[in-house]
Amino acid sequence: MAQKPKPPSEPIDIQKLVKAREEEERREREEKDHRREKDATYKKSQVFSDPSMEERETFAVDLNKKYTDKKFADESYLFSLFDGTCLEYLKKTSKDCEKKKYQKSPLLNEYLFLTTLNHKLHIAAVEFEKKFGQHDREALDMIIKNADKIKAIESELVALRDKKEGEKSVYAMHRDVIDEGKKFIKDNVGLFSFKCDSCQTIVQIDGLPHWALYKGELQGSPYYFAWSKELWLLVQKGVIPIHIMAFILHTSIEGLKFTCQARGEEWLKLSEAEFVAEEKKFKVLWDEITEIEREKQQGRIRKLGLE
Repeated sequence: MAQKPKPPSEPIDIQKLVKAREEEERREREEKDHRREKDATYKKSQVFSDPSMEERETFAVDLNKKYTDKKFADESYLFSLFDGTCLEYLKKTSKDCEKKKYQKSPLLNEYLFLTTLNHKLHIAAVEFEKKFGQHDREALDMIIKNADKIKAIESELVALRDKKEGEKSVYAMHRDVIDEGKKFIKDNVGLFSFKCDSCQTIVQIDGLPHWALYKGELQGSPYYFAWSKELWLLVQKGVIPIHIMAFILHTSIEGLKFTCQARGEEWLKLSEAEFVAEEKKFKVLWDEITEIEREKQQGRIRKLGLE
């Protein structure tokens, strides 16, 4: 049985389809613009609208309760405002300010905030230029404005620091002098004497300061031996001979050898002939200084006799 032929289909109206699509896109754009405008109006009303005077006063009172002057003087609350490299920059800048002896204060916090903010803006400006191939004018303008503020604030910080350091009272200066005197006495008391651990008596050490002494043991008892690590280093380097070290420390070469071994250090590699030669040189120097001192003493005796 033969099939009936299908009726011819209507031709497609291309213009009608294009217009329908354009109308649909127009409605979508209008809806999107409407939503964007609505969102912007909402944000402006919620965030960017100017607060009333009453709201400002309430905010100021609440802020005062939350942050005391001490809190504002401490810059730690600034650390929560930045992260990453900016936070590290803030910490470094804070340490630099401590070295410069800037006073902790809200003024210093403003300086720290603005310098760190400018650091962040610099990074953003560089990244913006890399991505879009042009300068971020808004960021650059902000950097310039902040730089002027930073310069002015730092001048104030320097002036406050210098003023504080220059305001020492006469009493404070007197106290500093007294403290320095006490420290000198404490550091130098007993410079030419020490207390014997065995008999508890004060022992005079013939003009040798403590740097020229080494505390050790002799036959099981504590004792002080003449020694200087600085002079010993010069001897080891060949700058001075061993008899000079012995002469300066008012001891003998044999005594130095004993002390060296008691300290657990290696003695010089001297032959017997060299050792004897050093002792002779030492004896010449010691005889000379002894003669000079003897003549001075006799002069004082003669003077006393005449008077």
